[in-house]
This record gives sequence, C-alpha cells and structure tokens, in this order.
Amino acid sequence: MLRLGKWLSLMVLSLGLGAGSGFARCDELVVLNWADYIDPAVVSEFEQEFGAKVRFIYFESDEGRDNFLMERGIAGIDVLLVDNTAVKPCR
Repeated sequence: MLRLGKWLSLMVLSLGLGAGSGFARCDELVVLNWADYIDPAVVSEFEQEFGAKVRFIYFESDEGRDNFLMERGIAGIDVLLVDNTAVKPCR
C-alpha cells in the first residue's frame, strides 16, 4: 500500500486547496487506481483534514485502465495513478 506524502500532495493540488492556487475547492476527489493500493488510514486522514470525500474507481490491470480511459475518457477523474510501465521515461 502506498503511504507517501507525494500522494497527499498530489491530492491537495487536485483539490485546489493550496494557498493562492487559484483553483476552486471541491468536495470530492475521484481517483482512478488499483484496489488496495493506498492505505485506507491515509485516505481517512486526508478526508478529515481537508473536508473532502475521496472516491475510488478501481482497475485490475493496466489493460483494464487503458480500456476504461479509451471508453470513458478522463472527464471526472481528478487523479490517475500509473506504474512505471505506463509512462516512458524521459531521457
């Protein structure tokens, strides 16, 4: 399970809660991710601290994620977590 400050930072940026960010605050953050990837305690802490609900849409494989995105697109997804096989390194 992922329990990194980077994840929380990404969520905060997505919610537009940063000081002077210029983004509107939202009440729900939609995350496209693998099941059981993020520690539920982290999600609970985030929801309590920022007053926003985190809703997950799960995929079981990279192919499942790609099919979901091809069929539905990214509308309504605030955070998409991918592994290193989905992103080619820049060199």
